[in-house]
Amino acid sequence: MHRLTGMGWMVTVVVGMTIQSALVKWLGETLSSVQILWLRGAVGLFFVLPIFTFRQVRFYSHGLKRHFLRALAGVLSMACWFYALTELPLAEATSYSFAMPLFLTVLAWAFLGEKLKWQTWLATVIGFSGVLIIMRPDSVTLGLAALAGLAAAFLHAVAAILIKTLASSESALALLLYFPVLAIVVFLFPAMSVWISPTPTEWIGLVGVAALGVQTQWGFIQACRISDMTFLAPFDYSRLLFALVLGYLLFSELPDFWTLAGAAVVVGSTLYVVKRDHLL
Repeated sequence: MHRLTGMGWMVTVVVGMTIQSALVKWLGETLSSVQILWLRGAVGLFFVLPIFTFRQVRFYSHGLKRHFLRALAGVLSMACWFYALTELPLAEATSYSFAMPLFLTVLAWAFLGEKLKWQTWLATVIGFSGVLIIMRPDSVTLGLAALAGLAAAFLHAVAAILIKTLASSESALALLLYFPVLAIVVFLFPAMSVWISPTPTEWIGLVGVAALGVQTQWGFIQACRISDMTFLAPFDYSRLLFALVLGYLLFSELPDFWTLAGAAVVVGSTLYVVKRDHLL
């Protein structure tokens, strides 16, 4: 039951992240990724702070150093991710992010002591192989945007590990609070240096990015509380399907044969993990 609940939370995260990515890509046509990130933190803070007026949440924590490191890893990951989204096609940027489960599986084994069954290793490696099919490394030049996408995946995995170490002793609200505060502080001056006044329509999109950012963080924290990271990692691959659909509907990006073939491998590996654990 715990794994089913964790899987449900992860599905909400996957859907929310895909919609957020599409919004960031659209906003990036006129706004800098740094400005989008700063506004995501500022607007997101307004979503989180009212909750603190109704619930007593301890801001200070004995795990303050880990809170800071987790927030820093998350902020830097999002900065790299937003840059990749604004510079690359949605499907390609999403494919780079799928290195995250591989990083996460290894980090969970190394730092959390989570036991890895060989089937989990195999499913993760096969899933990542599907990503490589989509990327077609022989024809992809690893430019700055691509490297930013890979860096975002690694830093996201680091943040996830730190969330896991904090989730058992810290409230989800406390975990949500540190991220936007640090994002506002770190990216204030870079954002102001490239500031462009958003249009009313763009403001709606920015509010959507912030709201989805809070929603996905909350869902990911809840998933981390009740499920092993090594079980959750392969489910992130299903985000590819949503990215393909939104890429076509919003940006007229038609997936080719290799993209569809890679997607089939990715989805198949995820479903194998689900069936093996008697969830289907």
